[in-house]
Amino acid sequence: MTRKRDAVVLMPCQNQRGVESALAWQMGLYALRAHVVRFPDIAARFDLHMLPWSGTDFGGDSLCPELALDELLARIVALQPRVVAFSLYVHTLLPARRMANLLKGLLPGLRVVVGGPEVAGRERFTREYPMFDVAVEGTGELPFRRLLQKLAAGDDDLSDIPNLSFRGPDGAFVHNPAADVDEDPATLPNAFAQAVDEVDGTVVYVKSRGCNRRCTYCGWAAQPIRSKPTALMLDELETILATGRVRTLQFMDADFLRMEREEPGTFAALADLLARHGNPRLNVFCYLRGLVDPALPEIAARLNVQEIMVGLQSLNPVALEAVNRGWEVPDLPLLAQVDPALRRMVVLQLMVPLPGETVASFHAGLERLSSLGFLRLQVFQTMVLHGTRLRADAERHGLKHLTVPPYLAFETATMPAFGALGAAAMGVVLTQLLQVAGQGPDGWDRLVRLWERHPRLAADVRKALDEDRDVERTLARFLPGVAGDGGGTAGWSGQHAARGDGHHLPRTAFPPTDRIRQVLDRRGMRWEGEGVEGARLALAASGPAGHCIVWLFPATVPEPCYREDRGFRIAYHGELADLAVLDDLLALCGAAAPAG
Repeated sequence: MTRKRDAVVLMPCQNQRGVESALAWQMGLYALRAHVVRFPDIAARFDLHMLPWSGTDFGGDSLCPELALDELLARIVALQPRVVAFSLYVHTLLPARRMANLLKGLLPGLRVVVGGPEVAGRERFTREYPMFDVAVEGTGELPFRRLLQKLAAGDDDLSDIPNLSFRGPDGAFVHNPAADVDEDPATLPNAFAQAVDEVDGTVVYVKSRGCNRRCTYCGWAAQPIRSKPTALMLDELETILATGRVRTLQFMDADFLRMEREEPGTFAALADLLARHGNPRLNVFCYLRGLVDPALPEIAARLNVQEIMVGLQSLNPVALEAVNRGWEVPDLPLLAQVDPALRRMVVLQLMVPLPGETVASFHAGLERLSSLGFLRLQVFQTMVLHGTRLRADAERHGLKHLTVPPYLAFETATMPAFGALGAAAMGVVLTQLLQVAGQGPDGWDRLVRLWERHPRLAADVRKALDEDRDVERTLARFLPGVAGDGGGTAGWSGQHAARGDGHHLPRTAFPPTDRIRQVLDRRGMRWEGEGVEGARLALAASGPAGHCIVWLFPATVPEPCYREDRGFRIAYHGELADLAVLDDLLALCGAAAPAG
């Protein structure tokens, strides 16, 4: 009699708004499935089910409204899986924790296995997240395969699987030794072959993983580069492009041009493949020096490249040196030499705050890029990730950050908290403004019109933001007229300008600082700074649990909040050991009218 196969559920998270398929951004579990099902003992014992779940709102430890939780849980429970596996990144950790607790309450004996970048430092990780039963650190192909083979054989001894931590018989975690167990990329299968039905829209592709640049903020910095053979890459791309549903192919390799340097003829083969499938748009990354490669214009035209993304991070040499990107400093003058025809497709990415960056140097960098005609920028708030040198060196840099996902930095020794928050707000406005204005086939023309009206765009945005201190209203001031035809962006600006109920409140509308500091002090917390953002008073505070930002605003303002009382609302982001401080602050707001 044939034994019934057990179910293994793999749960990639669709963590990007507007992404058509989890396959686009969460390729790790799809690759694992393709790898392990090739082994006869696993295929004979387990059925592997991919159940993507939507997770677009990670503002707290709650699953988002878009997630049909009851229906999804019912599907999982019906399978009675032996294993449920999550791939964890910064945006998926807290929702996965909630999901794991729910599943283990419904399925006694279930093993929840996790891997991905968040599992950095297994002893620390399992101590903070004990609801996960097995944690894999680093690349997962061999450990996950060995785990399933053990379970298939009825062997519960996992002590010989490297890079794996598991709960022992006494309930305590056992941490197996670490080892370099990455599978030879040449032996990996076509990871897309079993997932062609899920290909749609944008597909993210990585030919190489690991990096040799050692930037201190990056989790890949410690991993050696391992590349798939070009033949495997072309086979995988043939699989997904043949569906006819790929509009954009996005290579995430840090240096796309490296492929041709290492194996001449790669781009000719890629161009032929793309041409046979309608030349979908291609987005790629390269280093700053690559922008002045004389072959790049021809390559971009031949491969239908629409965006060339460059992780510039900063134009301040001190900041670049501080995060181990000093190798980029000699290349900064090359920005002025980039072919003007290429600048329209270059997307420069910056981070703030970085050690060594000041408010003045950050804004000077933005103004320089604007003056050079780089009209596509993305500014990201720095995330201080587990397992990175930046996190280990945080104290030395005076770096303060949220200690729960998304680990956002909000202060350095050279950029005080509210300077950093102001710079981050500036980044949000510029990024969204340029993204919205640059949408569609006429996007570049709209960006040029915007630039012509505001030759010092960064300075003008900063001035407007300083005057209003409201991100959405500042953004709305620049959007009217950008679209020209009134399509898309005009509706966006009108919709968002209406938010906030038109409030712009003075500091005197809120309790005085000394009273707020007294409340925080009674709860064992320290006041770090404050500022009025339109209708909200933002407070930076720290305490035994870590750091947080608290916002106070009138109940008439239609913003999400943690609690409402006495005509005021309160929201927070970060860690609070004692949530009662929020009630205390609300009570303070609702007391007699505060003095000036």
